[in-house]
Amino acid sequence: MTHPLTEQIAAMLRDGATYAAIREQLGVGHATIAKTRIALGIPTPPGRAGRRAGSADTDARIAAMLRDGATYAAIREQLGVCSQRINGIRVRESIPLPDNRPGRRPYGVRTPEQTLAHYSQPTPDGHAHWTGPTDGSKPKLWHGPNALNARRVAFRLHHGREPQGHVRPGCTDPQCIAGAHLTDRTIREANQRADHAFERIFGTTS
Repeated sequence: MTHPLTEQIAAMLRDGATYAAIREQLGVGHATIAKTRIALGIPTPPGRAGRRAGSADTDARIAAMLRDGATYAAIREQLGVCSQRINGIRVRESIPLPDNRPGRRPYGVRTPEQTLAHYSQPTPDGHAHWTGPTDGSKPKLWHGPNALNARRVAFRLHHGREPQGHVRPGCTDPQCIAGAHLTDRTIREANQRADHAFERIFGTTS
């Protein structure tokens, strides 16, 4: 009998959902989704293999929304893309951060979201590194008189909720600050449950 979580992953894969959408909805890791797809023989949707989600048209729409002053949250909601992709296009197209955005917080020139984008440097392999100030090994984001943990800000902006417990990279890059690659206690526990369920169904792999 297939575990309910595995059935949910499989159903979303068969419906053509992206890995990002499945991670967001079910709180499971990339590896668990990939294992489920391979174990159940679910093919990758035509046209998606070998390239990142989206197209040049989507990149152009992101750039246009950035130039119109749209927030990262608005672009993510409308186009279904991640903050790191938006930031990469902003940097590539040299689109400045707006300082007169309605509702901007009173402290400093930038909001926490803008500061995060300013100091997050996308890498060619899909991760992102922090280039701003640090407190030991922790990336530090200043907002007025307050020092925030930049990873917690990145997590909240990507997942739309406050993290539970420590925020850590869930990918292979220990320095990564990409919101989609960050995990909190809730995600790590969900990943462990999914991995255990997978092993009970399909056994361990070498």
